[in-house]
Amino acid sequence: MSMNVLVVKYTPREEESRTKALLEYVIKLFPEDYIYQEVDLAYTLPELMDRRKIALYYRRNYDQQPLTEQEEAELSQMDSFADQLVQTDILIVACPLYNFGVPAPVKAWIDASFQRGKTFDVTESNGVVPLCDHLRVLSLYTAGIVFDEVHNTEGMNTIESLFEANFRWIGATDIRIIGIEGLDMVPPEEVVIRTKEAHRRITDICYKWFQQ
Repeated sequence: MSMNVLVVKYTPREEESRTKALLEYVIKLFPEDYIYQEVDLAYTLPELMDRRKIALYYRRNYDQQPLTEQEEAELSQMDSFADQLVQTDILIVACPLYNFGVPAPVKAWIDASFQRGKTFDVTESNGVVPLCDHLRVLSLYTAGIVFDEVHNTEGMNTIESLFEANFRWIGATDIRIIGIEGLDMVPPEEVVIRTKEAHRRITDICYKWFQQ
C-alpha cells in the first residue's frame, strides 16, 4: 500500500549532527519504491507568527472572512506546511534537544502547520475535532545529557510531552518517540549500546508501518 511520507528535520550541524545520523538510519529502511518529501528547517526557516500573520490567520480560519490575494500570499508558507501535513500518512520529525525542548524552528513549524480547518476544527457541538486521524508520527531526537533521577534532571525533557500533546490534538494515535540521551556524558561504549537499542526500536516500527 502506497503511503505519503514526510520528513521534517532540523539538523543544522549537518555531518556532525548525531540526530542526522539517526534520521539517515531511518531513511535507509524506507522501501525502494517509496518517494518521500523532506522539509529542512535549517534551510527553510519557518516564518514566525507575527502580529500581522496572526491577524490574517484568525480572520480567515476563525472568522471565515475572505482574504485578498496579497493577504493569502502572506500566509503561503504556513499553508504549504499545513497542506503537506494533511496529505501525510507517516511523519518523521528529527531534531536535537535544545534547552530541554525542541529547537525554535521546529516549534515554529508546528505553529504554522496546525491550522484550524485543516488539521483540526472546533465546533460548538463537538468541541475539538481532529482532522488527521490517519497520521503516524515518529519523532527522533538526541541529547547530550541524561534525564533521570540520578542526575537530578528527571522531567526536564519536554520533547515527549510536546509531541504527544500536539499530535494527539490533531488526531494522530500512533506516536513513537525515540531519543538517544547522554551523548556528552556516557562512555563511548555506552553510546554504542544506546544507539543500537534506538536502531532496534526504529527497525521494529518501520517494519510494522511499511509492511502494512
